[in-house]
Amino acid sequence: MKSILICIDKFEHFNQIETTFCDVIEYFLQQNWRVDVVANKVGRYWLTRLETHAQHQHIRFVLPSEHELHAEYGLIWIFQGYVSEQLNLAMRKGAIKGKIVFQHFDYYADIDLPYGAGLENHLAWQSLYCSAQMHFVLADKGIHSNKLRPLPLSVPHEYWASSHTPRQENALKTALVIHSGIIPDSERQIAAFKARGIELHYFNLDFAVGPVSAELMANYQLIITTGRFAVQAMSLGIPVVLSNGYSTSGYLNQTNYPKLADVAFSVRDGVAITEPAEWAGAVAVGYPRANKWARELQKRVNNQCNLDRLLEGIVEGLPQPGTLFINDEESRSLELHRKVMEGLDHESVSIQGWLADRKPSPTRMAILHSFIQSYPEFGQIAVAVIDTHGDTASLAKTVNSLSVQHLAAHSITVIGDRPASAAAGLGFISSKAGVNKALNQLANETDARGILMLNAGATLESHALLIYAEYSLREPQVPAWYCDEHVVDESGESQICLKPDCDIDLLRSIPYIGSTLFITADSWRENGGLSEAYPLFAGLDLCWRIIEKQGPASLGHINDVLINVPYTVESLIKQPEISAEMARMTTAHLQRCRLAAHAETDGYNGALRIVYPLSVEPLVSIIIPTRDQLPLLRQCIESLVEVTRYPHYEIILVDNDSQDESCRDYLNQLAEFSPDSIRVLRWNKPFNFSAMNNLAAAQARGQVLLFLNNDTQLVETDWLTSLLRHALRPEVGAVGARLEYPDGRVEHGGFINGLGQGTQVANQGAGAEDAGFLLRLKTTRGAAALSAACMMVRADVFAEVGGFDEQNFPVYLADVDFCLRIRELNYLTVWTPDSRVRHLGGATRLFTEKFGVAAHPDDDVFVRLQEKWGKTLAKDPFYSGHLARVGSLFRLGTRTSRIQPPLPGKPLPIVMASHVNWTGCGNYRVMKPWQALERALCLEGGVIHGFPTVMEVASVQPDMLLLELPLDDRLPDMMRQYRKVSSAKLAIEYDDNYLNISAKNAMASSLPKDMQRRLQLLSAQADWMVVSTEPLAHAYRAFHSDIRVAQNRLNVEQWAHLKSRRREGKKPRVGWAGGSSHTGDLELLLPLMKALEDEVDWVFMGMKPEGVRCEFHLAVPFELYPEKLSTLDLDLALVPLENNVFNECKSNLRLLELGACGVPIICTDIEPYRGDLPVTRLPNRFATWLSAIREQLADRQALSQHGDELRAAIHKDWLLQDEGLNDWKQAWLG
Repeated sequence: MKSILICIDKFEHFNQIETTFCDVIEYFLQQNWRVDVVANKVGRYWLTRLETHAQHQHIRFVLPSEHELHAEYGLIWIFQGYVSEQLNLAMRKGAIKGKIVFQHFDYYADIDLPYGAGLENHLAWQSLYCSAQMHFVLADKGIHSNKLRPLPLSVPHEYWASSHTPRQENALKTALVIHSGIIPDSERQIAAFKARGIELHYFNLDFAVGPVSAELMANYQLIITTGRFAVQAMSLGIPVVLSNGYSTSGYLNQTNYPKLADVAFSVRDGVAITEPAEWAGAVAVGYPRANKWARELQKRVNNQCNLDRLLEGIVEGLPQPGTLFINDEESRSLELHRKVMEGLDHESVSIQGWLADRKPSPTRMAILHSFIQSYPEFGQIAVAVIDTHGDTASLAKTVNSLSVQHLAAHSITVIGDRPASAAAGLGFISSKAGVNKALNQLANETDARGILMLNAGATLESHALLIYAEYSLREPQVPAWYCDEHVVDESGESQICLKPDCDIDLLRSIPYIGSTLFITADSWRENGGLSEAYPLFAGLDLCWRIIEKQGPASLGHINDVLINVPYTVESLIKQPEISAEMARMTTAHLQRCRLAAHAETDGYNGALRIVYPLSVEPLVSIIIPTRDQLPLLRQCIESLVEVTRYPHYEIILVDNDSQDESCRDYLNQLAEFSPDSIRVLRWNKPFNFSAMNNLAAAQARGQVLLFLNNDTQLVETDWLTSLLRHALRPEVGAVGARLEYPDGRVEHGGFINGLGQGTQVANQGAGAEDAGFLLRLKTTRGAAALSAACMMVRADVFAEVGGFDEQNFPVYLADVDFCLRIRELNYLTVWTPDSRVRHLGGATRLFTEKFGVAAHPDDDVFVRLQEKWGKTLAKDPFYSGHLARVGSLFRLGTRTSRIQPPLPGKPLPIVMASHVNWTGCGNYRVMKPWQALERALCLEGGVIHGFPTVMEVASVQPDMLLLELPLDDRLPDMMRQYRKVSSAKLAIEYDDNYLNISAKNAMASSLPKDMQRRLQLLSAQADWMVVSTEPLAHAYRAFHSDIRVAQNRLNVEQWAHLKSRRREGKKPRVGWAGGSSHTGDLELLLPLMKALEDEVDWVFMGMKPEGVRCEFHLAVPFELYPEKLSTLDLDLALVPLENNVFNECKSNLRLLELGACGVPIICTDIEPYRGDLPVTRLPNRFATWLSAIREQLADRQALSQHGDELRAAIHKDWLLQDEGLNDWKQAWLG
């Protein structure tokens, strides 16, 4: 059987590269080849799809660093130059045979060829290109013409064999946009197309759960997209508008097809979409003609872009495999390229990346160890591994994770039978008499502070035991702890379970805390240990008994992922035996609490439903503020009266001076009809939601108050009873209903605090059957705040709290403030789905018309909420701090993943530092200095990408907040809000003179024109300013009296070990490397390049002068930038700078980077480059530079020595360590 090895860096998304990758695999499987797939990342969808392929027995997924390669492959197919470690090693040893195909698209690796054209020429049997433009790029890079072969963006069998018949309609009604990234104007585009009678849908490839299919496309009359998706649409005979959502090249037709095919159907010279209405009009008008073109284009595409036919042509000419061999230098180039490819998506959401961010730094771990040395009892953790099935592999997996802990376990005891070969140091207690009995025996015998229970097969993160000890040290009064989990199921599907803090109501429904529990030995013994009545979840039962004695605060939550488990809580409770045990356990818990309530197993997917008794039937006063809007009010009252089964209620209407005569008559009729059950109060002052409700509450006769909006509709008979069952619980302060839109979707799922400007509605728009995160839409649970559109409170609690705040929150957020005050008095605020109330679009939509007030809360209202509640508002115990606080909710949040909680006792200043990018500026001015200062025990806290939200600052409570490059005119207001929610000192950081940008600088056109005003406003809000040079401090002296200079220095780990190799080529390698804003500087090199083109090999990285031939390297992720720079192997670096005010304020960073690689430098004699570094400084005169370059190149040995001297000088004075940290410490901390 023929075999192919096919390699890609990641195979988890649905862009044109990864879908092509799958199509190539499926073609070779169909041809009965054996296929080995190597990818650094593989997504669940692709894994499942290929494992269920008809020829799945012939495919093997292999980890890139661990797979065993066959000695010979008929074909080795490499996407974007990605060569795995093992393939690299095999070629370096000459231990593999094959013929290599390199497939190129038009991305970083394809344009740059960072490993070099010479290496690809050496290895490639063929180099495939997707367009005429890529042919030019590859040929220009040096790929031999006999290697180059076209493989255009193509369509697999699914498309060209589709039975889809193109539509004949002339009127456009449906269109689909297929895109990546965010299209900020999408809402306007949708509205503009809707105005034309066109329904516009978006398919975002970044968030898709599967690829674009022929079936999906066939549902639309028009596809708006680029690249391969345009080709696929054409193959189905569907008209295509070429657009990325920002700009457009219009409809594809017979005339523009060749030109656009030459650029792989990308939008290169498109027209910007500035007015969606105009764009929608042009699309609608052009559709009939495009529909005719589509049929002609379908024939053309299916003739030219049939993937099967194209691949068949390649395979037909395949020669016999030959031995593949590369030298050390070539291996090094491929290895660096592999690292770059794997690092290109470092900013994207990745579970493994997030877990790496959450791991404590070596410095933090060392500090924690020092604490534990002072209080050693907190480090005494006995680990119990429960192995009831005798699964040797699972046990070994768990024990291995314990063997690499940064804090060693006090003891490791296996509850189960001793295997034939057991690891040294393990204790064993037989489980034959029962697991719980064995665990109780361990608890009675151990001298450790506590016991951590683990199931065999679970694995701990390497810092887990250290974190358990940290939390125990921080809160020694807490006897039981649970943590967040990383769930990896049998199929390899990965997800993070980020849990809420102790939520009594949710815990009574589902065992969300899991079975990995740490419980102190004293508490274990004091509370009777584990009950043998609960063989499956006895740990939870013990936690209930602890809570019953000490309260909910006795169950602590470690808000970090410390364990990897193979199952989710949701999957566990679906098992009938677990659900039944939970019901018995929870009912027993309720009985011990002297509650007549009981648990029933008829909840959603095994979740329990707790039925609380209604031992009394108090009068409920239903309070409804209203004004005009008779149809809504009538519907509300009539549905309430007709539907409500509970008999004991009164209705109090608070009329805010209704003007509609029919509404006034209706209110009068209600008041006259039944004065004992319906009363109408008059409020003739300006609308004040809080005051109107307070007025009614003061006159209410009921022991229970229900606040209800007039645009609600009651649809279930027990809606009031369900609320009352919770409101009468003495520990509950308020209960809210599930508010729904008329179609059943969720309108309000309670509030989540700590989001946006302070709070946000949860689950708005969720489907009627959606269960929600941790079943939150199907279970009774805690909520930080409830909507007063339907909220029940006992009258005595309302009086104790003091009612709604009429002064600060007359209209909006009064319910949020009220619930916060309830929780401040240690009452629970509960949300239940058992009471479903229809809320007709939300009353806020009608506020402007009804009451003459804004339809939404303004910033001032949020500011008042922030001022009043500060850090309390930022901390929502029912929404994990590691879930997203910006954008879509209930997904992994990455913005604060690099910020750690304060160390016990807060021994160091907490610094929260924001960086604007992931490149040089963000690293040199924020990330690397922060890391160096942490290593020097000067600070703790962390860094964040972008400016933090007010709630993020409130949550972290930093001592100092550093804002890098603040230019946005919204920031002064944000900085004022930062001060309202924290006592942090605010520092602003700049490393360029933005008052004097050179006209040739790439930033010049993008910077705001009113820079002076912005700097004045921003400086006025800052406590001090940090800059990179003394001249820059002088330039900004008018803006602030406290300007501190912290000079750029190099990070030791990245730079101290580097040294360029001096190649022995005929021509010396001379060049430049840097960022993308040096157009004017590089123009100074143009005449030199012309004069020396026959004497040197020119090498550029990051930018290059226009219209010149040279070896060029694109920029790489910053973490790999130093290594990449050193591999340029320059004999001499040229560092020109234009003479202008902007450059006078710059730093010597370029000299430091190149010099750290041991590269000698000729540079402009300008302020930033003056000093003690041994470089050649010259005025910007052509003749002077030409002479100096030739003179230095004439003595290569002396030139090499100059490089070594420069490197030594930088190591001595310019690394970010020791004395080099002093100015940073002073600048940040004073």
